[in-house]
Amino acid sequence: MMRPVYRFCDRANPFSTVDQVNEILKDNTYIDILGWKDAFSNAKSAVKQVMLLGVWGDAYLATTKAGKEIVIFKGYLGLRDKLTGTRYLRDHPIVKEAGFIIGRKEMIGEALKGTRISIVCLVAWDIVHELLQDKLDMTRLGVTILSDIFQTVLATFVGTAIGIILSSFGIPIIVTFSVGLVVSLGVAWVLARLDSQQGETAKAIDFVKERENFRTINDVIIYLEKKGRYIYFYSGKFIYTIGK
Repeated sequence: MMRPVYRFCDRANPFSTVDQVNEILKDNTYIDILGWKDAFSNAKSAVKQVMLLGVWGDAYLATTKAGKEIVIFKGYLGLRDKLTGTRYLRDHPIVKEAGFIIGRKEMIGEALKGTRISIVCLVAWDIVHELLQDKLDMTRLGVTILSDIFQTVLATFVGTAIGIILSSFGIPIIVTFSVGLVVSLGVAWVLARLDSQQGETAKAIDFVKERENFRTINDVIIYLEKKGRYIYFYSGKFIYTIGK
């Protein structure tokens, strides 16, 4: 039995259905599938951390004499059913599974890691979305990718910065983690809504297209002007030499 062959822009293409759902989410919630996936994943991690450590539990990193990195938990032991001890190796299964982010270095590292993954996914999906259009437009694709990257980086930066500031004041890691996530999601939502209502990306696409056309014509004019001055100068010099 022969398998059905899909054209990339065909309605039967499974990517088309996902793209339609993604556009519906963006139009109604201003957050796309990837954004909601990250939000639910982070919320799950936050809930797991609260269950293990409690809302006001805290932790910090230390290094043993043997050079091993350990996590020292602080807070009321009665709220920690699974984390009954106060010291665990950093790579302990329970600690790793919970996804604790402790200290400024880890916050920045996780932010950079998450941003890289998000950018790769965004670029890949932007390409898929463009390929599903009736006509491929490389300018539209390029500007859309840059817009998505800018919004992702800015939202992550603001959320991480808030988390670092809170941690510097001794706020428990669960609170800083949760607030940072909420702030990042909030900034992403605000940027996406502004973009949707004011059409900043669409304006940027039109601007780049106008500049492309303008530069093409302008470059020709500049080239002809240079050649004209060149010809005029040497022609005049030649005539002047003959006249002498």
